[in-house]
Amino acid sequence: MEELNINKMTDQERYEYLLNAITKNEEIWLLQARPGLFAMFEDGGGQEYIPVWPTEDLANSYSEGDWKDYQSEPMGLAELYEWCVELKEDNVLIAAFPNNDSQAIPVNPDDFALHVRESRRSGGSK
Repeated sequence: MEELNINKMTDQERYEYLLNAITKNEEIWLLQARPGLFAMFEDGGGQEYIPVWPTEDLANSYSEGDWKDYQSEPMGLAELYEWCVELKEDNVLIAAFPNNDSQAIPVNPDDFALHVRESRRSGGSK
């Protein structure tokens, strides 16, 4: 199997990879310190983000530094859709599939839920 080099992928390629993985596996991966306490970060303007990854291994690769005590945790699609509603109410954006340089794709939770639903309807990869 070819190794995934996420730093060579464009944002669009990483986002499509994430959506395809969600469609195939019917879950996303987050880092969690304890139940309900997920890894988050904030940009210079005070906007909060919660990162999500397509696989357990990719999520685990971020379990270092400030997040060294965090464990990878899957989230199924039903919970994901409910969670997106909560994130929108809390004005938290999704940081979709950060690369090795911690650059993530900022996505509004409503848009993310819609993109996941559309990807599932179309069967994933184009």
